[in-house]
Amino acid sequence: MLEALEGNVDAVVSVDTMFSEIAEEVLKRGAQVINDVSGFTADPRMMEVVADNGCPAVVMASKKAPGDLLGMDAIIEALDSIIQAAESRGIASESLILDPAIGRWMDEKQPMYDFETLDDFERLKIFEKPLLAALSRKSFIGEVLGKPADERLYGSLAAAAIAVYKGAHIIRTHDVPATSDVVRLSGALRSRTSVVKEGRYEVSVLEVKTPQDAGIAMRNIGATRVGSQVMQGKSVHLVLKIRNLTTTEALIIKQEMLARGGDAALARDAVSHETEATDVLVMGTLLQFERLARKLDGQARSLPLIAEMIRECISNRTNLEYRYLR
Repeated sequence: MLEALEGNVDAVVSVDTMFSEIAEEVLKRGAQVINDVSGFTADPRMMEVVADNGCPAVVMASKKAPGDLLGMDAIIEALDSIIQAAESRGIASESLILDPAIGRWMDEKQPMYDFETLDDFERLKIFEKPLLAALSRKSFIGEVLGKPADERLYGSLAAAAIAVYKGAHIIRTHDVPATSDVVRLSGALRSRTSVVKEGRYEVSVLEVKTPQDAGIAMRNIGATRVGSQVMQGKSVHLVLKIRNLTTTEALIIKQEMLARGGDAALARDAVSHETEATDVLVMGTLLQFERLARKLDGQARSLPLIAEMIRECISNRTNLEYRYLR
């Protein structure tokens, strides 16, 4: 079959397999890409085959079994480990295509985990590698629509549009013509990363949403794991809006944030004490907000309550579960 396709189709031929012997054979017969849903965990020799052939490989986020991860933090951690293992075995960094394992690969993986992955898909851009999204007609779409697989076309197209807009480069689909139109439009709408090049220099905007992602970016340029853990809390900048503070509370928050290298904006009349209440925009890194919250814990008035609300708001926004604000 593969030999019949070689030279007769204008398409890249990818073969799904977790086993090195099969991968070896299909590459000899004209396959150009290996798609390993185990992320090289089922057969360690697969990395050797991919390295020796110099072929692209799609690796799905997995730990012990295909797709056995819950939540984007776990997906990113697994992909980071897979990339490091692959590169240590001689696989070129540019050969890897990343798949975050959308779909119910195990009973524990409820639809909410796929919704989280799709919602946070742009976080995968931290790896600076091609991203694949396999969404077509999957169960999380059926959960919302209440329809069987053969009636999920429109839901699949909506999911594909979101994935491409958030950074996916490849969409795996059962409905090629319709999905192709969606991909083209979503790709045209997607913002482009700002990159400026001059001679041997390059400046680009790196999108970092969580400290975990920042730590990966730092290690990718050679920073130590310990060093990246120390610095990652400084990498995510937020602007929080706090409503209905008293003028005194607002001025205390501004003073404390300024002392930690951040800042806060409040009404002009509040600065001159001509009003009793004001909203405040507080600007800073996660580390600065952590230190602000600790300081407010020991203050009078309602500031300890505000500190706890700041922690909860940031935790909700970034799924940090209080790891960085405690």
